[in-house]
Amino acid sequence: MPKDSKPKLTKLEQPEGGYTTCELKLNELDGSTIDAAICAETRYNWMSQSKNDEDEDFAKEQSANCRPLLELYVSVGLHFTAQFFQFVIMNYWVMSLVKPIGNAFSAEGMANITDHIQLARESNNPALVPLADQMMCRMNVSYPWTHRLMMFVLLAKMLPKFCDVFWRVYKVWILEAQPNHHVEASKEKVINNLHGVPAPYTLEMHKPPGATDPKKFLTKDANGKLLTQHIWDFLDADRLKYVAKGYASGKRVWNCGINVDKEWKHQILILDKFGYMRKVNSPLEDSYFPIWIIHTDVDAEHHIGTFSIAWKLFCTAFFLLPSVAMTFYITYVGSQLISYTGTINKLIKAALKIKFLNDIPEKVFDGYASEDLKDFVDGTLYYANTKGVPTKQDHWSSWLSIISKILLCLVGSFVLYDVCFAQVNTFREVCTDFFVVFHGRVIAPSAVLNAY
Repeated sequence: MPKDSKPKLTKLEQPEGGYTTCELKLNELDGSTIDAAICAETRYNWMSQSKNDEDEDFAKEQSANCRPLLELYVSVGLHFTAQFFQFVIMNYWVMSLVKPIGNAFSAEGMANITDHIQLARESNNPALVPLADQMMCRMNVSYPWTHRLMMFVLLAKMLPKFCDVFWRVYKVWILEAQPNHHVEASKEKVINNLHGVPAPYTLEMHKPPGATDPKKFLTKDANGKLLTQHIWDFLDADRLKYVAKGYASGKRVWNCGINVDKEWKHQILILDKFGYMRKVNSPLEDSYFPIWIIHTDVDAEHHIGTFSIAWKLFCTAFFLLPSVAMTFYITYVGSQLISYTGTINKLIKAALKIKFLNDIPEKVFDGYASEDLKDFVDGTLYYANTKGVPTKQDHWSSWLSIISKILLCLVGSFVLYDVCFAQVNTFREVCTDFFVVFHGRVIAPSAVLNAY
């Protein structure tokens, strides 16, 4: 095509204030009651205010029946319920499973068995070790690398939870405050209308006013086919309106990795008369006309940039700190269960049991949250302003974070098993040594017999 056949797009000046980037979309998470509780204040303010004249009656109705306040109470109460369930079930699990297993590893009990084994070795008489102690040792042969591997699996499962909960603390308190914005949902509509009625875009509509032959304004490609001008000419006004609205709503130039101008292109659907989709800025043959230009459905978005001081304090005291404490508690109890479990078949199950306790808030949210609340959380994102448009990924976003997380889990698995539960590890080595020394004279576990 000739170079001058491509229409020049109208440019809109960038507003001052830098670029808006998306920190995190909540629909990228699993969906938890804590996210619904943290953004409850923003949802209350959004539901309380009248967004335009058409919504004024609806807003008054909502205010009259106290719906925004009730929605806030329900969102907060739902998270309190999930926290209560998680804490109670966690304690039942600890008292019924972890504590009974841990009682066998009391300092006095392990010292007693160790003394018996030491006396039996000095006198070369395995009968000095009581049968109950021998049974305890059979269930606790040393598998250090297996235990470390299960510790690694546990930390790998818990690390995303740690990242999420500390990121929430960071977002609530540390990030620079920015105003909140709400982008209302829009339904699918045909952009071209003829006397208020949706109509296709015809070839005749492409000619300038007063022209009689539309083909005079067509260009030819390399093969000599007649091509129309780019559809950008017709859609330029709609595009500029959308971009300007994006600037006004706080999106500015950059929004969650997508340029606002490109975001508009993704929402435009062009269908030719054969039903095939066409790109917005691609040339069209005259045989494709008439075409339909449709603006697709757009879901509502809620951009959170700040919280009130009172809400920050409330969230920290009742949402964030309990969540941090519960995450550490689950990790500690899970490491206890892995350390106290001696047999391999039970050890693998122990590393996987922690998932149910970890996912209780997500399960409560999926089962009890209303559809309106789920839609709000799915459409909510946290954002911040930056000085420039990101041009490439940094090292942390590509490869450094992966290596760092793996190394962190590896170091953590050694610290938990070899430092925090060093006494249990030493006791298992003593038990293994007992069956090695008295091989053939006592009933040893099959793993020890196979090894020697």
